[in-house]
Formats: sequence, structure tokens, C-alpha cells
Amino acid sequence: MIKVKLTDSNNMKCFSGLIHTKDSLRDYSIDITDSDDYDYEFVHANEFVNLSLPLQESVDYGIENYILKSIVVINCVSGGIIFSIVWVV
Repeated sequence: MIKVKLTDSNNMKCFSGLIHTKDSLRDYSIDITDSDDYDYEFVHANEFVNLSLPLQESVDYGIENYILKSIVVINCVSGGIIFSIVWVV
């Protein structure tokens, strides 16, 4: 079973598809979890983008947040929603 943690499981804007299909995903060995025992973490855009800052400051903001988590990130776009697939290293 692959365990996936959402950075903010109440963020319906980014994660509504995953939240609504949580039970169905178990049929495919994917478990959406809130525990600290997980294989992957999906990060919502607010973790790495701050639109109120100039571009370079926003980039620096995102890099600092990712460095704090010590993660490898792959950014994805699905249905117009940007999310990241995250591996904890």
C-alpha cells in the first residue's frame, strides 16, 4: 500500500479530487493518510508560491520552504491545478 499525505487535507481547491476518491484509491493500493508514516507527500501551491511577492522573492520563498522539508519535488498540472509529488529524502 502506498501512503500519500496531503500537506493540507482541508484544502479542497487543490486536493478535492483526491479527497473525494479516497476510498476508491484504496482499490489501487493508494492510501490518503494524515499520519507521519507516509511514502509520498502532495504539496499545495501555497507551500511554494506567494503571488503577493515579486517573482524572484516568490521563488526564494518556495525554495526555502522545500529546503526545510528536505524533499525532492516534481511539479505537475492536472485539470489546471498545480500540485507537487514529493519524496522525503
